[in-house]
Amino acid sequence: MKKIIVIAILLITIASVVFGFKTLQGKDFKKKKSFEINNIKEIEVDNENWDIEFKSTDANKIVISAQGQRVDKEIDPVEIEHEGNKVVIKQKQKVTRFFNGFTFRKKNSISIAIPKKKTDKIVLNNKSGDVKISDIVVKSIVTKGKSGDEMIVGLLADKGEFTSESGDLMLKDSSLQEVNITSTTGDNYVKNIKNENMNITSTSGEVLLKDMTEGKSLFVETKSGDIGVRYKGVPASLKLTAKSNSADIMVNLNGLKKDKNTEKIKEGTIGDAKNDVKILSKTGGIYID
Repeated sequence: MKKIIVIAILLITIASVVFGFKTLQGKDFKKKKSFEINNIKEIEVDNENWDIEFKSTDANKIVISAQGQRVDKEIDPVEIEHEGNKVVIKQKQKVTRFFNGFTFRKKNSISIAIPKKKTDKIVLNNKSGDVKISDIVVKSIVTKGKSGDEMIVGLLADKGEFTSESGDLMLKDSSLQEVNITSTTGDNYVKNIKNENMNITSTSGEVLLKDMTEGKSLFVETKSGDIGVRYKGVPASLKLTAKSNSADIMVNLNGLKKDKNTEKIKEGTIGDAKNDVKILSKTGGIYID
C-alpha cells in the first residue's frame, strides 16, 4: 500500500512539473515591420535580454524581424515604433526562470536589416544579450551594454562608441574615422581596422590590436589587463609612449629611435613623429611590434 502511495505521489509530482514547464514555455512570438530607408535617419534599440543582430540588405527598406517566446499573452515582448524620422525598437520582457534560474525558452532574437546606403545614427542600449553587427554603413553608432558579447565585422562609420560593463568585444575588418571603446571587465579584440583616432580604456581585461594601420592617434589604457599592439606594416611617422608599473614592456618596431628606455617606460619616435601612440597600464604587460 505504501508503495502505491509513493508511486502516486511521484506521478503527481512529475505531472505538475511537466504542466509547469509547458506553462512557463509561453507561446511563440513573431513580429515584422519594414520602413523606407529615405524616411529613416536614426534607429534606436532598447533591449532587456534578447540577442540583437544588425546586418545589411540589398533592398531599399529597413526590415525589422523579432521572434521568440512571449511570457504574457496580453503583452508583446517587442514593440516597433516609428517616430518622425526615427525607428525605436523596445524589448522589455524578462526571461521566465524556474528552479533557481533554470531557463525554459527558445532563442529570442531581433534582426535589423539595413540598406547599404549610409544611415545617420544607430543607438543600442543593451542590458543583456549578445550583439552582432555586420556590413553596416552608418555615420554614427553608439552601443552601451551591461552584459553580453559583441561582434562587429565590416562596419563603415564616421564615428563609433562602444561601452560595456561585462562581456567581450570583437571589432574587425572595419573602417572608422573615430573609435572610442570603454570596457569594465571584458576583453577587447581589434583586428584590421582603418581609423584616424582610436581610444580604448579598460579596467580589467585584455586589449589586443592586430593588423593595425597607422592613424593620427592611438590611446590605450588599462588598470590590470595586458595590452598587445601589432601593426600590419612598419609605421612611418610615430611618437610612441609605453608605460606600465609591471616592468613588463616589449617594443619591437623597426626604425624606432628610443628617447627613454627603462623597465617601466619606453619612449621614442619614427620618422617625423606626426602620429601619436600612447599605451598605458598600471599592472598589465605591454607588447608592441
